[in-house]
Amino acid sequence: MPVEWDPAPPTTKQRIVAAVLVVLMVLTSANLFFEWRLFHGYDKPAMGASFLIALVVFDRFMPGVRDV
Repeated sequence: MPVEWDPAPPTTKQRIVAAVLVVLMVLTSANLFFEWRLFHGYDKPAMGASFLIALVVFDRFMPGVRDV
């Protein structure tokens, strides 16, 4: 079964969502690294949740393959 990449440039909505997720990941990682304690003791779970959400959303927007 031959397949090929389905090329699609990112839309403005996808770029905004990606930027928000990257900012969220950087904020939660910096919070844990610099010990800002913005999440009052839930710093590691907040960082884990942000990375998990980003993984799911980025997987949704990744390029896909289609049958030829």
